[in-house]
Amino acid sequence: YRLLHIAAAKGDFCTARILIKLGANVLAKDNYHLTAIDSAHQNGHVALASLLEQISAEATLAPSNKPEPAKREVLKY
Repeated sequence: YRLLHIAAAKGDFCTARILIKLGANVLAKDNYHLTAIDSAHQNGHVALASLLEQISAEATLAPSNKPEPAKREVLKY
């Protein structure tokens, strides 16, 4: 299990928010191919599952913060 999965399974909003702020991936899957969203749903934590779904949707829509790869120029001699 991943820490976010455990927090989601227990319905621990505070820990889930901290882990997400530290960069936890909401859509990461555990050994059973379940996301933290799935773990929250399975344990009846609908409000936390909704929050995780909202965060994953926002992350999917947000522009990537990754730097673009350097462009290489072709040198002609």
